[in-house]
Amino acid sequence: RRGGRAAYVPSFLMNLLDLADCPATRLFLARPECFHFESDFLLMPNPAYYDYDAAVESPAGYARKVLRKGLGFGLVAWYVHPELRKRARFFRCHPDLRVASRLIGEAAPP
Repeated sequence: RRGGRAAYVPSFLMNLLDLADCPATRLFLARPECFHFESDFLLMPNPAYYDYDAAVESPAGYARKVLRKGLGFGLVAWYVHPELRKRARFFRCHPDLRVASRLIGEAAPP
């Protein structure tokens, strides 16, 4: 909260953090290497410049299309507040469970 008002979190980001069925979650589950968490920031392909569904359906085909058309893609970094990290399902199933456990402040699973 800033000045008594809650900060805005984009719906696509909340959907991803809650692992709701959406293009970003499908990409995360199929290609977790496209997402990186570092120092309170989630780095990911910018949804405004990246076709998540096409990347899940055919990663190699999407890469060829991007190269052929010279499109490229952008990355975006989102600050994720510690309280949001504690409740977000995203961090509970992160591919590196040691990282996930550190982020949510729980012991690493065996």
